[in-house]
Amino acid sequence: MTSGSPQPLRLAGTVWQVQPGWEHVLFDQHGLRLAQWLAAGEASPVKEGAGRVVYRVDLPETQLYLKCYRLRGLRATSRTLLLRSPARREHRAACELIQRSVPTSVPLAWGERRTLGLASEHFFVTQAISGAITLADYVDNVLPRLAPQQQCRARREIPVALARFCAALHQAGIYHHDLHLGNILIRTAMDHGGADGIELYLIDLPRVRVGKPLDWPQSRHNLVMLHSDWGRHVSRTERWRFWKAYLAARPELQLGDPRTLAADLTARSRCYALRLARSRDKRALRTNRSFLVQRCQRGTLWSIQGLPPEVGEMLLAGPEAWLRLAGHRIVKLSHRSIVVRVDLTPSSGSCQAAFKRYRTPSLVKRLLSMVRESRACRAWRMGHALLARGIATPRPLAAFEPRAPLALGESYLAAEWLPGAMNLHEYLWQLAQLPAAQRAQQCRLLATALGRLLDKLHWWNASHADLKACNILVVDGQGELQTALVDVESVRFYRHLSLARRARDLARLAASLQAHPWITRTDRLRFLRAYVGGLPATAQRDWRNHWRLIRSLASHIVWRFARRGQIVA
Repeated sequence: MTSGSPQPLRLAGTVWQVQPGWEHVLFDQHGLRLAQWLAAGEASPVKEGAGRVVYRVDLPETQLYLKCYRLRGLRATSRTLLLRSPARREHRAACELIQRSVPTSVPLAWGERRTLGLASEHFFVTQAISGAITLADYVDNVLPRLAPQQQCRARREIPVALARFCAALHQAGIYHHDLHLGNILIRTAMDHGGADGIELYLIDLPRVRVGKPLDWPQSRHNLVMLHSDWGRHVSRTERWRFWKAYLAARPELQLGDPRTLAADLTARSRCYALRLARSRDKRALRTNRSFLVQRCQRGTLWSIQGLPPEVGEMLLAGPEAWLRLAGHRIVKLSHRSIVVRVDLTPSSGSCQAAFKRYRTPSLVKRLLSMVRESRACRAWRMGHALLARGIATPRPLAAFEPRAPLALGESYLAAEWLPGAMNLHEYLWQLAQLPAAQRAQQCRLLATALGRLLDKLHWWNASHADLKACNILVVDGQGELQTALVDVESVRFYRHLSLARRARDLARLAASLQAHPWITRTDRLRFLRAYVGGLPATAQRDWRNHWRLIRSLASHIVWRFARRGQIVA
């Protein structure tokens, strides 16, 4: 840390506490150099929220991070009066961590700007850690691109390093109220060998509590936060490796059976993840850094931030125009909906989307649509809820709900177009034309990919009420198959997803695959084993019970369709 105590400084109505030697780097006679850095292209926002913007500043001599807090509303102002400003709390927490030998970014300055005696803006400046990225970015983007040998080594050593880091935090009395992969930085030098070549740093410290070494209930709650985010990216072996390393680093806890405690930690982490995801599901219906809501006389438009303005204008002016322009590119046509492929930017044609119109044929349902959520709005909300949980589905771009009685029972949805995607029926018909050996290989890949998609769906206590081959997309990308769900307005989230409900989903899919008699029992078993392997430990995971129940329900579905004289789609 920079030597010396912070020095007070007052510039342009802002009171600062600055580490000695950094005044000429951060300030001029007008105050903080932020406007100058932005004009020169040296500063760029890396994270924006309703009350906070984080800038990365690339200077010739160093790299900095600047957090700007803007208090909005009575609640935020009252919280600042009671708990002091977040910039001051973060600066104090960073100094405490450094004194306790916990790695974190070096604090350089913090400041407050007051209006009418109340703090309205807060600033916190830290020195960047060279070569470090967030652990979330490393796991998602860096780790999959490593060579197989390096990737295997990283998967062995990162859980051990992370466990020792968490144990050191808890022994030092550090409790982080938002401990997840995005708040931990990693810098690797794995060529030196061992977990000692991995350096981890704790960031985002406004809600850090510093005190005595944490007891087991406090440590467990912190580990539950971390595992709810990190545990879904790793295997059981890696989770067990983490747990053994953590217990070895904290022998003073004197806990019971490690395997029983690990199972309890996994169950608590899943409950925490489910609860956290439910609390965020309605974000797509409000204006924030990710979504935009526009209401006018014609109706309500939900869209993602950054969508071309002409898209929203066309939806608000008249969505039927898209159907007329793209009438020759119809993807799906039924009495309840029509799907066409459209160009979101007609001038360039570079961005394509699937545009869907929902129509309610029943008069009773049309009248009910005046008081309940439209199908497009539900598809918009469920689509983003699935994506937030890591379940593959085309990203909804915009949804429009006309105000009744302009279009009673009608609504519109625009979603990303997946290049090269085809529904499961079309893909299986193509496989049927391949040689037997190649078809068997592709079918193995498909069974595994499909099993993992559906086990993730059910892991999150979600059920697709219309899970059939037409509602599953397959993208074949050079030997790697990707699957995704569509028609997600039929998805429902439950507090507890029973075996019977999960089996009904799979039975509906199994019944729709009756159109492909060449699919063998081995292929179905391979899918079922992949599906059962990803279920939570609290669910029934015996594939034999699943097989018998799914076969019985699928036979009943086929019989019911045959009695009506219909074909299973």
